[in-house]
Amino acid sequence: MPRLPRRLPRLLPRRRRSASRPHRPVPLVPISLALGLTLVLAAAATAGLFVLALIGLGSPDLPHGKLDVTNLLEIVKISLAVVAGVGGIVALVVAYRKQRLAEVGEAREHTKLYAERFDKATDKLGSDAPAVRLAGVHALAALADDWPGGRQMCIDVLCAYLRMPPEPEPGAEHDPAGHGTWRAMSEVRATILRLIATHLRESAPISWSGTDLDFTGVVFDNGADFTDAIFSGGNVRFDRAEFSGGDVWFEGAEFSGGLVWFGGAKFSDGDVWFTGAIFSGGDVDFTEAVDWSCPPSGLPNQAPGLRLPSQPVTQADSQPAEDGEPGSDAANLP
Repeated sequence: MPRLPRRLPRLLPRRRRSASRPHRPVPLVPISLALGLTLVLAAAATAGLFVLALIGLGSPDLPHGKLDVTNLLEIVKISLAVVAGVGGIVALVVAYRKQRLAEVGEAREHTKLYAERFDKATDKLGSDAPAVRLAGVHALAALADDWPGGRQMCIDVLCAYLRMPPEPEPGAEHDPAGHGTWRAMSEVRATILRLIATHLRESAPISWSGTDLDFTGVVFDNGADFTDAIFSGGNVRFDRAEFSGGDVWFEGAEFSGGLVWFGGAKFSDGDVWFTGAIFSGGDVDFTEAVDWSCPPSGLPNQAPGLRLPSQPVTQADSQPAEDGEPGSDAANLP
């Protein structure tokens, strides 16, 4: 079994920016500037209060511009209260800045921890041992649950593993050891599909509904179970996917938003079930499927957002006939 590239994320396409992407923290004003502005504003407020105090005490009418002891003490009390208020404001500014710096540092540490977990999980996906790869799959799924900002990236890696072409099945009689390894590696792919489907259901503790899922070119030869899955947004792509064996279940699935695209898909064998599926929004497009010889069961003829091929498409119809084959001279008939 060939070893997967260790830098698996490079296989992924460039992702578009998402609205759910976490916002960067607002940059802090330098402490010297913040304190300086605070002191200037406090001094201006003090001067204003002092002037108001003089006016309130009738200083313009004082004989010879002198203050008596009582009025002077009142002004001193007001000034001391203002100075205490200025000190409180400065203390609040310093405390707020410390809190912000602590939050930024904590967020940086969390991001560093998530990045380390991501590196370890993707390294396991490149292992030659099926058990280690399974551990990497579960580690990535757990990281996607814990890390909202990196959830889409973890899901992209899992989908990229599915898009990698599987090895052909060796003969059990001629190569029993290789056949056992192949079955173990197939279980890794089945586990990824099972984890994704589980996170799309309403009962999932952490929902992945609304994220992008790229199953382009994936071969569903051992089946998959998307029963009761909720496709509420994002782009779910089954471009050139092959439904060539096993049963793929979409029974009771809810398509309420986003795009589910089956362009170039081949429904050539096995059973694909949409019995009881709900189409209430978004687009579910089968119009460009290249093989409709074994069409999905349970699809309604009409539903909001559902688009079916205008006429049945088979594998023979999607390929031009060669010279000498039936139908190659059809255009030349009178």
